Amino acid sequence: MTTSDQPEGSQQPEHNQLTTLPADFGKLSPTVAMAIGNMTPDQRDIFDYEYRKKKRSLGAMMTLAILFPIHFFFLDKTGLGIAYLLTGGFFLIGWIVFMFLTPGMVREYNDAKANEVIRNIRYASQQN
Repeated sequence: MTTSDQPEGSQQPEHNQLTTLPADFGKLSPTVAMAIGNMTPDQRDIFDYEYRKKKRSLGAMMTLAILFPIHFFFLDKTGLGIAYLLTGGFFLIGWIVFMFLTPGMVREYNDAKANEVIRNIRYASQQN
């Protein structure tokens, strides 16, 4: 049915609107935002639930980086975490450097988890 064939007053719902998602989703990459925009409302709800379970808080990771340098393990960087602990924070220089690198590592981790959730939702929708 084309738009000229539609009865007066009926409108097709617009897709690609992120109005149902919280404001903190704006921190995701443009490709993730575009994929979320192409989802149905039910898929967005699933994404919201699954992503919130898997994402890491920047504040929590920075606190761990300052107090107990174990944040690498929470960001799936086990090798780096072991090297960091064995060398005393890369001889304390790493402690300072990673204060600046941790926010980017958290964004990268969260973006990877968002992509993982999107892949799982797409796979599940193809199976139905």
